[in-house]
Amino acid sequence: MKRKLIVAASVPAILLAGGVGAGAWYVSDIALVPKHPSTVTYPEVVLGVTATTVTLTASPATVRPGTWSLN
Repeated sequence: MKRKLIVAASVPAILLAGGVGAGAWYVSDIALVPKHPSTVTYPEVVLGVTATTVTLTASPATVRPGTWSLN
C-alpha cells in the first residue's frame, strides 16, 4: 500500500518536472536564437577585383571616405 502511494505521488512529480524542463527549453530557444531573414540582399555589385582592391558600384555605403576591410 505504501509503495503504491509513493509511485502515485512520484509519477505526477516526474511529469511536472519534465513539463517545466520542456517549457524552459522552449522559452530559452525563443529568447536566445536570433531570427535571421531568409535572404540577405546587398545593392552593391562587384565591378573589379585586384590583389589589393575591390571595386564596387557607388551607393551611400560605398562612397563614404575611409579605408574598409573585408572579413
